[in-house]
Amino acid sequence: MQEIFNKKFDVFNSFVFKSENANNTAGVLLFKEYLKIMNKWYANIDIIEKWGTIFRTDTSHNLVYLIAPQLLESVISLEDFKKNLIVDKRFDTSRKGLDVPILYAYLCWEVFKNDPSFNHFINLPNPYEPVIKILTRGNHIVRGEMATIEIDVTPIFKDLDFSKIFLPSCDDLFLNYIDEVCQRSGSRGIPNQEKTSQLWEEFKNQNHN
Repeated sequence: MQEIFNKKFDVFNSFVFKSENANNTAGVLLFKEYLKIMNKWYANIDIIEKWGTIFRTDTSHNLVYLIAPQLLESVISLEDFKKNLIVDKRFDTSRKGLDVPILYAYLCWEVFKNDPSFNHFINLPNPYEPVIKILTRGNHIVRGEMATIEIDVTPIFKDLDFSKIFLPSCDDLFLNYIDEVCQRSGSRGIPNQEKTSQLWEEFKNQNHN
């Protein structure tokens, strides 16, 4: 399985990376969408009482660890994976950084998602699609203070009503549009559901989709 893991990592490395993204508006929405999907997974795995750990621990982001941890014995450990990336400037590798733990969780998912252990959850969406885009778009995921997570120092703790649609699409051109048109002042100015829906309609009209 380690060879497959390495190939999945090669595929990830082939993605086009932005160097450093000065605007993280789309990144904040991507992470909220990720949390929404992960919350659904936690409920279906029947561990919703552990939801708070997602703001505090590395392993809480790894579905393979949560559902079939024995599978991880056949791939590199998270600690060794971290050591290999310690000088990789694409990621925040600090003690509070979540870039690498989430990347590791994503790669483990890509390796094991077709294992019979996950058959019961086949109708649930892939939670890593939105969150991995944060990394490829040049933003960083870090544990903040008071049980929050930050996307480039913007904390994720407001407007976490998971009945809402945080992002109607993860299309990169739409994400670029959000970053371009949203006027921000610190953590203020992150579009709510109504504003995001408006932006989506504007984007579709401009692109004739």
